[in-house]
Amino acid sequence: FFFLMIRRPPRSTQSRSSAASDVYKRQVLEVREKDLLSYLLLQREQGYTIVGLEQTSKSVSLPEYTFPQRVVLLLGREREGIPHEYLGIVDTCLEIPQFGMIRSLNVHISAVISVWEYAKQHFYRRA
Repeated sequence: FFFLMIRRPPRSTQSRSSAASDVYKRQVLEVREKDLLSYLLLQREQGYTIVGLEQTSKSVSLPEYTFPQRVVLLLGREREGIPHEYLGIVDTCLEIPQFGMIRSLNVHISAVISVWEYAKQHFYRRA
């Protein structure tokens, strides 16, 4: 069970850089399941939006979603997805549209697609 959060390093250590290289200076954290609920609640208190990557009846299609600047991306297990106790605290659930007979993607592939969409919206905007 993995949890990802995209967060800037402290400003004192951040140098000026182009938007492309700035993506690589982001922190990606992993939080173990035993600490997850308290960590998610703490991040919400600090102003982060909790976004679950899960197929639900209320999920928003990833290309239609506008990511806030401060976001926590919650990923579930390969087959089971995000457990119900965590779905109750997410602000939004996103799903990746798929075609054909495919029902779901591997969690690591879904994470990469979602992080790319976030980066595209925040770092690769057209002028």
